[in-house]
Amino acid sequence: MSATDQATPASSTAPARDYIRLFKDYPDREKLLAQVRGAAFDGIELFAGREIRKKVEEAGLAKLHRFYPAEYVNLLQTYVTEKTTRAVIEWSAKVGRHAVGMEDEFYVQDLLVVRLHYPHDEPAADVSEVREPSLALRMRWGFGAQLESLKAGLASRTAFRHPGRMLKYMTQRKSRSTELLPYRCHGPHLDSWLGQPMGSLSVWLGVNGIEQDNTMCLYPETVDLHFGQSASLFLGPGNQLPKPTRPEIEDGDLYVFSTEILHSSQVNISGKTRFALTTRISPATPVFDGTNLWFIERWHVASELLAGRYKCRTIKAAEHSEARPPGDSPAPQTPRVTVASTLTKGQPQAVAKSEDVAEGQRIVVEFGDGKRVMILRLEGTLRAFSASCPHAGYRMDDGHYDGRWMACPGHGLEFDTTTGKSKADCFRLPKFDVSEQDGTILLG
Repeated sequence: MSATDQATPASSTAPARDYIRLFKDYPDREKLLAQVRGAAFDGIELFAGREIRKKVEEAGLAKLHRFYPAEYVNLLQTYVTEKTTRAVIEWSAKVGRHAVGMEDEFYVQDLLVVRLHYPHDEPAADVSEVREPSLALRMRWGFGAQLESLKAGLASRTAFRHPGRMLKYMTQRKSRSTELLPYRCHGPHLDSWLGQPMGSLSVWLGVNGIEQDNTMCLYPETVDLHFGQSASLFLGPGNQLPKPTRPEIEDGDLYVFSTEILHSSQVNISGKTRFALTTRISPATPVFDGTNLWFIERWHVASELLAGRYKCRTIKAAEHSEARPPGDSPAPQTPRVTVASTLTKGQPQAVAKSEDVAEGQRIVVEFGDGKRVMILRLEGTLRAFSASCPHAGYRMDDGHYDGRWMACPGHGLEFDTTTGKSKADCFRLPKFDVSEQDGTILLG
């Protein structure tokens, strides 16, 4: 087989587009988990010292945020990635063959993503109380990782085909870099928007600290819908989402799901550090959406990995691309009302008719200064809240609403519409004064 792989017939055991499965038992479970956790403890000692390692070993990796500063998480993630990549990629071939049940030839991506996700609702370790990693360590595991990431992103050179789109992408994604790495969340997306093959499978392993309040949000019922994406390659505004599905994943569980399922990170309000890793398998020769900015083209043939041969191959997207299948439009959006004036506290102004907001329903008022306010009726009483999620600014009117609870479409955070509160004290929807007079709704 040449370095550039030739097309392989589709596997007779290729998973469906809506494939989701949770595995409690899978090949080499305890061996792999021990190796990944061991690499994490070694990295903690390397960057923060033996005493910090001892504290984390005693408390558990789920409490990493109490002892290991968020500022050094990038170093630790890079260390664990480098020390475990080959083992995880070889293990992924076993997962595809023996857990998922792929009988024909399939492929394993030459990429491992290690995620350490700190909780928002607990204080993190103070960087001043931990030994600072040396310049040599920060260069080796910090700058080196950024360089490798840049090389991987531009490996196929496809980004240069769309310079305008690339500029918009970099501009929108720049704001995320202001937030420390372990607090960043992925917005709703299809992996195939981010250069992954269509019809591939995400292999998501929960290493430690996994629970309902830091899991993923998935939308499997939207698999045949056509959603618009933003320049950042995540879901764009104006796409109504159903109630998120939150898989009940526990420590050590393996979760495998299709590239075609819209999903996002659940904002971590669990009080635990979520430690997970992701790799990818493709049931046949990877096939890409030709409109992407770039493509992930480095892959391993599963049969070679299973035979002990670790050899990466390039599968050129230019030779293996096709148009994304058309889909239906998502559900209708929440009604919107536009008001040219600005919203001023203590100066009520008419924004809608009382009949516009029925029991259990909501509307959004958009003011001339860009402020967006959501008005809803619950048990006969009108309530008004900011229409922007306090976590990352996603439009709340794009999320699910059941007449009492609203879910943020970005990262699944739910708010009680009687109070505006969420499970975490640090996130609460601001309230606005709202009233009714002679069949008119007044806001201000």
